[in-house]
Amino acid sequence: MALERATLARERGNDFFKENKHAEANQQYAEAIALLQEASSPSADAAALREALHKCRLNRAACLLKLQGYSAAGQEATLVLKEDPSNAKAHYRQAQALEAIGDLERAKAAFAEAIKLNPSWREPRAELEALRSRCKENPRLAQGLQDMMLVETRGFQSLNHADLKTSRKQMELLLKDARQLKATHWETRALLALALLCEEEAECEAASDYLLAARRHIDASNDRLAEVYFLQSSAVVLLDQGNAEEARARLEQGLLLADEMCETGLANRIVGNLATAHLKCGDMGRALEYGAQALQCAKDKGDANFEAICSAIVGQAHRTRGNAAAARPLLERAISIAASLGNAHTLGHALVQLGLLLVNDGSNPAEMETGFMHLKRAVEISSENGLLRTACDDVHDLHVAQLRLKRTLRDESLAALEAALAQAKDIGYRDAQVRLYTAIGMGRMLPGVGDSATSEDLTLAEAALRQGLEVAQKVGDASAAALLHEHLSKLYLLQAERLNAAEADAARERALTHAQTACDAPAASAADKARRLTQSAVARLLAHRAAADPLAAAEAARAQLEVACQLAADAAQEARAAIAMSAALETLGRSGESLAALERAAALDTRLPSASYERYLLASAECKAEGDAEGAIANLKAALKQL
Repeated sequence: MALERATLARERGNDFFKENKHAEANQQYAEAIALLQEASSPSADAAALREALHKCRLNRAACLLKLQGYSAAGQEATLVLKEDPSNAKAHYRQAQALEAIGDLERAKAAFAEAIKLNPSWREPRAELEALRSRCKENPRLAQGLQDMMLVETRGFQSLNHADLKTSRKQMELLLKDARQLKATHWETRALLALALLCEEEAECEAASDYLLAARRHIDASNDRLAEVYFLQSSAVVLLDQGNAEEARARLEQGLLLADEMCETGLANRIVGNLATAHLKCGDMGRALEYGAQALQCAKDKGDANFEAICSAIVGQAHRTRGNAAAARPLLERAISIAASLGNAHTLGHALVQLGLLLVNDGSNPAEMETGFMHLKRAVEISSENGLLRTACDDVHDLHVAQLRLKRTLRDESLAALEAALAQAKDIGYRDAQVRLYTAIGMGRMLPGVGDSATSEDLTLAEAALRQGLEVAQKVGDASAAALLHEHLSKLYLLQAERLNAAEADAARERALTHAQTACDAPAASAADKARRLTQSAVARLLAHRAAADPLAAAEAARAQLEVACQLAADAAQEARAAIAMSAALETLGRSGESLAALERAAALDTRLPSASYERYLLASAECKAEGDAEGAIANLKAALKQL
C-alpha cells in the first residue's frame, strides 16, 4: 500500500516537473520519500522499496537543482550513494550540486565516477568537459572559490567578536576576489556583508549603496539563493533602523523561498531574525514561537553561537512578558556561551536583558546591584568595541533604570543621555533618537537623588518629548509616537499643578487629548492598550471638573479602566488600573466599591503603598460628606498623583 501511494506521488511529481512546476514537484517527491521511509515490508519487498526510494531521491535532487537548492540536492544524492555506491545518476546529481556550490575539484571527481559507471552517458561527459574548460581558462577558479568560503566565514566570525576592522578587511578581500574570478554569486554575498558592516558602523548611506549594488546583481542573474541572502540582510538593516514591520515582511518572504529551496540552515537563521522582528513589533507570542523553533534547531545542529543568540532572544521575550523564571536561565546560558566564544554582540545583548530583569524585579537588593553591574558592563563592551548604535541603546537602558530607581543624581544620568542623543544624531540613528528624547523628557519630569523637578525642568521635558514625537512621526514609528503622547499627557498633568485654575484646566485638557490620541493608535499588545487606557482614564478623572458633565466623565473613565484591568499583562499593571478605578468609583459616590478596588490593587501588587491611596481617598470622601468640594477634589488629586 505504501509503495503504491509513493509511486502515485512520484508520478504526480514527474508531471509537475515536466510542466516546470518545480516547487510542486518537490513537495510530491518529499511526500513519496516520507511514505517509503515509514513503510514496513517483508524482506522480499525490501529491494523494491529501496529502488523506489532511490528513484524518488534522485528525482527530488533534479528538482532541487532547478530550484537552486544545491545543498539539499547534494544531500539527496549522498543518501543514495551511501546505500548504492555504483549508482551513476547519484554521482551525476552530486557532481552538479558540488559544481553549483563551488566545490569544483570534488565535482570533477563525481562527474568522472558517473562516466566510469555509465560510459555511454553523454550529459556528465559534456558537463565535465565544460567544467575543465572553465578551470583551464582561470587556473585560480577552483581554489579561489574555496578561499572565498573561508574568507566569508572569518569575516563573520570577526563581526561576532565585534572586530569590525578585521571583518571589513575580510569582506573587502572577498569582494575583490569575487570580481577577479567573475563569481557573481560571491560578489553579491560580499556586497551584502559589507552593507551589514556599514550599518553596524552607522554608515547608513554606504549600507544602502551596497544593498542597491547587490540588488542589481540579483536582478541580472536570477540567483535565488542570493535573493534569500538579500531579503535577510536588508531585513536586518531595516530592523536596525527601527522599521520592524517591513523587515518582518521581507523575512517572511525569505523564509518561504528558503523553505522552497530546502535551505534549512539559512531558513533557521531567518526564523531567528523573525523572532527579533516580532519582538520589535511587540508581538511576544510570535517572538517566543519563532525563537523557540530557532533555539531547538541550534541545539540539534550543535551550533553554540546560534544557540546563544536564540537564547538571548527567547529570554528577552519572556522578560518582556514578565516571566522572569523562564527568562533568567536562558539569558544566563546566552551569557555563558557568548563569553566563552568571544561573541561581543550577543554577550552585550544578554547582559542588558538579564540586567533589566534583575533591576526591574526590585525584590532583592543584592540582585539589583548585580543587574546594574550587567548594564554597566554592556555599556563598556559596546563602547570599547566601537559598536556605536548598540552603545546608544545600552546607555539608554542603563540610565533609564538609574533614573527610575533613583540610583544616581538625575543630572548625571541626563548628561549621559544627552551625550548618547548627540551620538545618535551624528550617526543618523533615528530609532535611538526617539528613545533618548523620551528618556530625557521623562528624566526631567521625575525627581532624582537630591534633585527635584522645577518648572524649567518641565519646560525642557516638554521640548524633549515633542522633539521625540516629531522624529517618531517622521520615521513612521506609530508605537513610539503613541508612547510619547502618553508621556506628554503625564507631563501636562504635572504642569497643571503649578498653574492657576484656568491654565490648569487647559493643561489637563491637553493631557486628556494626548492620552486619547495614544488610546486611538493601534496597540502592539494588550499590555500597551491597558497602559494607554489607564493613562487616559487618569487624565479624564483629573480633567473632570472642567467637563460639561463631570459624572459622565468619571463613568467614561471607569469603563476604560474596566477594560484595562481585563487586558493587563501582569499584576502590577492591573493593580495600577485598579487604583485608578478606585478613584473613579469614589468620584461616582460608590465608596464601598472604591475601597474594594483599592484592596484588590494591594493584593495584586504588595509593593504599592496602598495606605497612602486609602488615606487620600478616605479624606476625599469625608470632605465630600461635609460639603467641602475643594477638599474632596484636592485629596482625590493627591491619590491619583501616586500613580
